[in-house]
Amino acid sequence: LAYTIMSMFHPKERVLEAKEWFERTYSKREFPEDAPLVKLSLKEVKAMDLLVGVGAVSSKKEAKRVIEGGGLRVNSQKITDPFQILSLEEEIRVQVGKRRFYRVKGS
Repeated sequence: LAYTIMSMFHPKERVLEAKEWFERTYSKREFPEDAPLVKLSLKEVKAMDLLVGVGAVSSKKEAKRVIEGGGLRVNSQKITDPFQILSLEEEIRVQVGKRRFYRVKGS
């Protein structure tokens, strides 16, 4: 249905690209390569501070709820401790919930 509706308003190539992106990201659960890159001026960070730093949540309290509810994955690993220290020496892939993705690098 979405394919049909989008075909009415967009060129076929763009519709096919969007369909493939959706299938890779949500059906096959692959990390999207076009996820935004966020640079933080830290070498390591607490999990809850990471969520605030990338702009995924607006407060540490909200970050703690998201993490304790199982809504944070870093490099495909579920993080459940809001105080866990994460290294930013190398780029990490962060997924918040089902639909928000970030690539994060420390400096």
